[in-house]
Amino acid sequence: MSRAKDTAHYPLYLSDFSLFVIGMVSTFGGTLLLSIIGIRPTYYFVCISAVSAVLLLYGCRRVKRVGVPRSERCPSYYLSFVIWLWLLAPFVRRYSDYQTGWSELNVYGLAPLVASLVCVAFIDITRIYNRLAGQLLLVMLASLVYGYFVGVIWVGPVPATYAALNWFAPIVLAMFVFSYNNSYLDITKSVTSTFLIAIPLLSLYGLYQFLVLPPWDELWMRNIPMTSNGQPYPMRLRVFSTMNSPMIYAPVTVTGMLLLLARGSFISVLSASIGLIGLGLSLVRSAWGALFIGVIVLAVLAVKYDPRRAVWLVIGTIFAVCCLMVAVPMFSLEERLLSRIETITSLANDISFVERQAFYANTLGTVLDNIIGTGLGGVGLAQALTSGGADAELAFDSGVLEIPMVLGWFGAV
Repeated sequence: MSRAKDTAHYPLYLSDFSLFVIGMVSTFGGTLLLSIIGIRPTYYFVCISAVSAVLLLYGCRRVKRVGVPRSERCPSYYLSFVIWLWLLAPFVRRYSDYQTGWSELNVYGLAPLVASLVCVAFIDITRIYNRLAGQLLLVMLASLVYGYFVGVIWVGPVPATYAALNWFAPIVLAMFVFSYNNSYLDITKSVTSTFLIAIPLLSLYGLYQFLVLPPWDELWMRNIPMTSNGQPYPMRLRVFSTMNSPMIYAPVTVTGMLLLLARGSFISVLSASIGLIGLGLSLVRSAWGALFIGVIVLAVLAVKYDPRRAVWLVIGTIFAVCCLMVAVPMFSLEERLLSRIETITSLANDISFVERQAFYANTLGTVLDNIIGTGLGGVGLAQALTSGGADAELAFDSGVLEIPMVLGWFGAV
């Protein structure tokens, strides 16, 4: 995340770091301040997020005018800003609803989507088209375009467009990052540094959420049709931290922890260890298994290519286990964690496993028969826009089956 030093020909130049700080303060600080004084900041949050993202993106282009080659620049602060938006936007929505009154309409969720999509104007398509991985991204994009037009025909333009924002955002962001492949090390450093702060912050907030349950989180839990988060009482919920559900929070935490452990430093090991507390309280077994496998893979790679990191990985694992052993009895978490662990060895008696198994059995035939696909907006939250939520299937409990269900055989293949 280097900063341009040659700004003599651009007297109004602001460094990327300055733009990043201004964007973070105006986006999150400004939104929370408006909420406190009783003004609903819904559209302010979306608009200021988009403006901040564009300014950070424009910084990469602008520096080229003052003599710094593009290859020496990368969208590090832009990516960091977008990550923070994805991590904190649900919390901002909940706090705003608590201060200004509950609203069924979640416009706040558009902020990270819009901020992720504005980078489409800054993608260098030639760098993508000339590489195999880039060509695969273009194939994915073509599949989504197909799914969008099918969705417009079957369910209408509004739900199809709403769903398209969610499906297109990660692909467009990946294409943008790929077009800056010369700055791979800077991008990796930026993303890792973001998680270095985010993982312990979200974990500690998750612990506070579990022990106290802030009123804004309680209000949200009581007003949403979602039982997977547990009950809206302290010590009786599954931690979802600043996000919407433990099934979202846990995979993000595992990803961040593995990135930090791969970094191989004391501070990254400490940060990942703190993250283990929130991950444990999320009670997401698949994430626990993913972390276990990820640590094994990292250990094998570290022993082969970088023994120094292998030492840090061992130290980090031991330290993380020690932190968990201290936290569990301190906050009386033994019964809750042990009861969840026991379900791993008795899946036949596990309600969630039985329900998921039945879902696959009932849905697989429908998916295989659905050659064209339902199109974007045909399942999930966007479907509520067609019927006001009355007959909508808000939760499609399989990411694997959702792809062929929505995109059909043509889009999925």
